[in-house]
Amino acid sequence: MKSKKLILVIFLITVAHFCNGQKAQSFYVTGELKEEGMLDSNGKKTGAWKLLYPNGQLNAEENYKNGRRDGTIKTYGFDGSLQTVEYWKAGIQEDSTWEYYTNGQIKRKGVFKEGVYEGLWITYYENGFIQNKGHYSFGQPSGEFIFYRPSGIIEFQATYTDGDKNGPAIHYDEKGRIKSKGNYKGEQKTGEWVYYNAKGKVVKKEVVNCQ
Repeated sequence: MKSKKLILVIFLITVAHFCNGQKAQSFYVTGELKEEGMLDSNGKKTGAWKLLYPNGQLNAEENYKNGRRDGTIKTYGFDGSLQTVEYWKAGIQEDSTWEYYTNGQIKRKGVFKEGVYEGLWITYYENGFIQNKGHYSFGQPSGEFIFYRPSGIIEFQATYTDGDKNGPAIHYDEKGRIKSKGNYKGEQKTGEWVYYNAKGKVVKKEVVNCQ
């Protein structure tokens, strides 16, 4: 009796799987498998899909719902190293995302909101030091951004609005000492700028008239 119940369960699972969709594959013109996954009853991509390079190496792992990306998406390099980890919802990139160097070190991380950058984003050098960091609003740099040299020493900081430098800014020398400071307007220097020597003394002042 138990064996009959087991056979019935297996049969129902097989039928449900068959009715809900079918396996699909596409190939490169040279004949190698390019991608494979499932299609729903409407012929749209659904569930987990795998994309391959022509040599058979894994290119990406994607998830779909109603033919649109939905869930975690991972991409890989030719050498098999993880390149990106993203999250999608109904075909739009959302939430946290990570980019990686081939050595596994994080290259960039941040958040998407409705398909555009939002909030804090940080970019790293391959040695692990921060290259730059700052906030985005509606896909554009907004607020203070700080840029660093590969050594980890600060190089430049500025205030952004609508993607352009607008507001206070400071330039630093190779040892992290203030070299000059002033204001930007629409990516151009404006107003009074002050310049310093290596000992921190003022060596020059100028007034820039931004056109």
